[in-house]
Amino acid sequence: PGQYFIQQRMKRACELLVAQKVTIKEVSLELGFFDEFHFSKQFKKVMGMTPKDFVGFFAEVSGNSGLRESPSQFTREY
Repeated sequence: PGQYFIQQRMKRACELLVAQKVTIKEVSLELGFFDEFHFSKQFKKVMGMTPKDFVGFFAEVSGNSGLRESPSQFTREY
């Protein structure tokens, strides 16, 4: 149950970071993290990259493929 909750938070984080174009700090506060540093650490643990790297990766993937990728499709399954 705990891992599922974390995964759902990370899916939402991906959506916010890419679609809403909000800051990492805003995402961390909206998702209930103490601060952006704790959020970034958790994000990297789950996603394998920092939030900043994810935004760059997503922009590159979306731009090169010409497709409208869903940011949450890049989350890892447990």
